[in-house]
Amino acid sequence: MRLTIRLAIIGCAGAAAAGFAATPAQAATQGPATSTALAAPVTPVSVTATTHTANGGTGSTSAARHSLTPTDRAFLVKAHQSNLAEIAAGRVAMAKSHNPTVRQIAQRLILDHSRLDADVRALAAKYSVRLPSAPSARQRHDLATVARRSGPAFDRAWLSLQKKGHQQTLALIRRELGCGHAPAVQVAARTAKPVVVMHLAMVVAALHHR
Repeated sequence: MRLTIRLAIIGCAGAAAAGFAATPAQAATQGPATSTALAAPVTPVSVTATTHTANGGTGSTSAARHSLTPTDRAFLVKAHQSNLAEIAAGRVAMAKSHNPTVRQIAQRLILDHSRLDADVRALAAKYSVRLPSAPSARQRHDLATVARRSGPAFDRAWLSLQKKGHQQTLALIRRELGCGHAPAVQVAARTAKPVVVMHLAMVVAALHHR
């Protein structure tokens, strides 16, 4: 029996860079770029073993076809924390704001990010990825800072925070779409993208009309 190993190496650095690059139209809409600390790009390696038997038959196995790269895992963890942060922010706005537009956006954030997070949690369970139970320390600090304000000052600060957070989430999604490996995780990223884009557009419009 002769064993032949074929390595398929898929580069992702170029795709990741393209994912982070904003078009002039995006730059005009989204404002200054923000960055999110992510895992370094990892090149997925698929190992396929083909066996040749005496009668000429072959058999093959894929050793890493459905595994997660650190980019996939980082997406699940950070997307979960972003969902938790947006849900918490929505609840704070519902408790403190009297502005109809802000309250409408807050209700939308709670609804949509709860739905998106259900998908993320299901994937994390499938791939045995441990998720944090709360937003990041920075996300909690930023929301607490905004929550100390009241009236129109709260509304402005809250909308600005949502703009920043959704820009960061879009960068995370583009990173996964450009450099991720697991098909199911990429489907989740593609599903989340138009929702996050819609939220960002609502927030930017509210800021411009204040």
